[in-house]
Amino acid sequence: MRFRVTPRLAAPKHRLSAYKQWIDPYPGIPGTKPEKIVYAEMMNRGIPFQFQEYIHFNLPLLDTSEWFRADFSVPVAKVILNVHGTYWHTQPAQVDKDALTQAFAELSGWRVVTWWDFEIEADVVKLFDADPYLRNWPKLPPVPHRAAWHDDSAGIRTINASRAGRIKKNEPGVKTIANKRKRRTARPRYRIGR
Repeated sequence: MRFRVTPRLAAPKHRLSAYKQWIDPYPGIPGTKPEKIVYAEMMNRGIPFQFQEYIHFNLPLLDTSEWFRADFSVPVAKVILNVHGTYWHTQPAQVDKDALTQAFAELSGWRVVTWWDFEIEADVVKLFDADPYLRNWPKLPPVPHRAAWHDDSAGIRTINASRAGRIKKNEPGVKTIANKRKRRTARPRYRIGR
């Protein structure tokens, strides 16, 4: 019996993400890739925000007091920015919870902006420019990102003062101590004849 091998169909080019080669400038911040993309853009724009902070919604008319953790909040502008993933936030229970949270936030005077992960990965700059509250923020100089760390020594790093001193021997005015360990000649272990 012979098996016929069919070639794999290549993915269309229009489905490739613009941020596929995106390097995380803040690796110490926990979160998903879309949250980190928004985090980096908010830092670049100089928007003062809080990440993953709890907000208290006190609604005395409804006799309720709820706490909600927003992905991003801009307390100065009273804006909550939620980053929704297509899997979790399309589940029926989560859709109801998101709608209730958005209603509580709007009744408390907050403006809720919801962005989906595929929109963020497609072009986050367009999303920021489309929102009037986030677009008209005063332009501050961008926060300098640290360069991506690249270990080209295959993990061997030494911060040994004597080795560092030997590296600087070509600089004028720097005295270095060369390796003064004498090479011992091989001696016989046993003396014969005396």
